[in-house]
Amino acid sequence: MMRAHALLVACFVTSCGDQQHGVVLAPVNAGVSADLHVGDYVVYRFSGSYTSSPVTLREQVTALEGGRVTIDVRATRGHEERHWIQVGPDSAEARWNDTVDEIYVVGDHGAKQRLPNPDNQTLARLYEWVIVDADGEATSHETAACEQAIASARIACTCDRATRVHERMTVRSDESRCVGFAWQRGPARWVGVDGQVVWQVDVVETSPNTSPAR
Repeated sequence: MMRAHALLVACFVTSCGDQQHGVVLAPVNAGVSADLHVGDYVVYRFSGSYTSSPVTLREQVTALEGGRVTIDVRATRGHEERHWIQVGPDSAEARWNDTVDEIYVVGDHGAKQRLPNPDNQTLARLYEWVIVDADGEATSHETAACEQAIASARIACTCDRATRVHERMTVRSDESRCVGFAWQRGPARWVGVDGQVVWQVDVVETSPNTSPAR
């Protein structure tokens, strides 16, 4: 899943990993799997003023072979749906950094067509329903251990908080990485100075194998 800050040039296509430099990530709950297995899935919900309708994003592992993971992705917004398959390295860093080697769009009756992905442009276009843009660079970065809701449980994560500008409005962003959670990405929220929620990400469901211990 791509992150925000022009989630692509920022921070669901390029990494915000540099913001974690020198930071000790929070310990994770016992019983949480940091590995993906065939059949594992996660469901994210995106909402806020940035979108006309909430977006549901479902990702599921369909194959693991030779250090590569194949993930079936479905994004739903109202009556619209996008369906594609992405293949990339099977590692936590690859998932966090949106490293994808192959993309196949899925059409009617399951027909698949491979798409070129120069500079992650195709990946960004597919994920555009969940991306919120920021103007310029973020300021006032703070990184600290935090606890986040993953489905119906809570897990120790690391939160990156910053001040950004979105459509000429100052917003405070709060994004989390949960290293013991196989999908890596935890909840996130951008809130304007007037209290308006611009962009919110919730982890609403995940497979038992990748769920935090309850």
